Amino acid sequence: MVVTLSDCNIKLCHSLGCPDDCPNWRSVPGFPVFGVGQPSEEGFAKIAEKMPKEKVIWFNMRQEPVAYIGGQPVTPRKSKNPHGNLEIGGKVSDMEALELKLVEQIEGRKCVEGKIDIFRR
Repeated sequence: MVVTLSDCNIKLCHSLGCPDDCPNWRSVPGFPVFGVGQPSEEGFAKIAEKMPKEKVIWFNMRQEPVAYIGGQPVTPRKSKNPHGNLEIGGKVSDMEALELKLVEQIEGRKCVEGKIDIFRR
């Protein structure tokens, strides 16, 4: 899988001012089925508190790389289409490698003050 992130902006996955670390948390009444939007880093602990203590199987349906800056999830977006998801196929191991590449590119984009420009709209 070859995906270039050089022509991508870094976009915040949460709405600014979103007070919920587990956006769109939901469950199916009477069934052990739950759903959530992309949680913040703190949100993962909150999910663990909301889940039953039995065995849990987690499915991540996101098909694009996600990294965390300051505890908030970010993802790359093409400069020409900042609101569209990247269409990336492949295996889980490919996505894990792409997430590592995303983190490297984010680190490489830090300016002298250690800040990273993040698209927030």
